[in-house]
Amino acid sequence: MKNKVSIIIIIMFALPLICNGQSLDDYLHTGSNLYINGQMKEAKAKILEGIQKYPNDQRLKALAEKIKEDEKKDNQKKDQDKKEEDKKDQNKDQQNQDQQDKKDQQQQQQPQISKEDAERLLQALANDEKKTQEKLKEEKAKAAKARVVKEW
Repeated sequence: MKNKVSIIIIIMFALPLICNGQSLDDYLHTGSNLYINGQMKEAKAKILEGIQKYPNDQRLKALAEKIKEDEKKDNQKKDQDKKEEDKKDQNKDQQNQDQQDKKDQQQQQQPQISKEDAERLLQALANDEKKTQEKLKEEKAKAAKARVVKEW
């Protein structure tokens, strides 16, 4: 009876240790699933871990190569996208500069008035304003006289 209990206890402690170790297929399937789901870093880590335990397996090595190739393609695509974005930014900057140059040219082409002409215009406007103010005063005075009329 004592032997049966000790065997059961040994099996209970040894079984999780035996089951915890991953097989070659576990590394391959887990790495493949991660790769398919787009989790490249996790897939690469899992495959490299499998290669450390099973260095002679060609399937793990082939999957590791495939991941490296995809990483290179992704990096090249990112570089190309960045170059295109930089090119677009340069084009926008150039367009903005061209528009600014056109505005500057238009401003330079607008006729410039001399200081004397500007002073004459201001004087004319001031005279018009004085006349308008005088008319308003006269109308107010007429209105005030009209109210003063007494009826006895």
